[in-house]
Amino acid sequence: MNNVVEEYKFFKNINAVLDIARFPVNENATSTDPRLIINALEEFGNRYKAIFQKINPDLDIKEYFNIQIDYQSANGIKGREIEIHEFWGEGYDITNNTVNLFEYSKNCMSTSVDSGLAHALLDPPYCLKRPPSVPSKISIERKDPERKWMTDLVNRFNNEVLKIDVNSSLNHIIIEEWPTNWSNYFDAGNEWWGSFLWSVLDKKNKWVTVIGASTTD
Repeated sequence: MNNVVEEYKFFKNINAVLDIARFPVNENATSTDPRLIINALEEFGNRYKAIFQKINPDLDIKEYFNIQIDYQSANGIKGREIEIHEFWGEGYDITNNTVNLFEYSKNCMSTSVDSGLAHALLDPPYCLKRPPSVPSKISIERKDPERKWMTDLVNRFNNEVLKIDVNSSLNHIIIEEWPTNWSNYFDAGNEWWGSFLWSVLDKKNKWVTVIGASTTD
């Protein structure tokens, strides 16, 4: 299996900052093997290195930032199983299918949620590229079209990237949250924006999708 999730490229192209890798698993798996989580971080590091070398063929990446793993700490990591509501966080109301990430006023908007996948996907430090349907000027009039657009993005991510229907039975899905203290990959996010690492085990499709995010401005 190719570890790249092609359906995520759409989100990457509008400035989403998640890193995603997918690995095959046995249909009888009851949790994600920690070794696959480590493999995912190694994959993220290899991707970063490839991009760096493509842009800077004459530079040694070791003299700059290079994703490193503390394998002694990594070998002891354990996932914490969470429900789909906690996974998406308070920024996305699954029951009403509504994104509630921001508070809007006449001339400003502010982030009201700083955790969960809704925040990690929809609220990167430099913002997603908004479509023409969303007013560029920050105002109270921006609230409804922006929420609709972001809700559509969440639905697309669930349907196309994760291949799940949050309104149907998810008995075949096991979501786990993982520690973020065993690689310098997480250092940037620890400054203020946040560091995140989840796995979504899909026994029906026999794969696990690992989602990481850590960035700053």
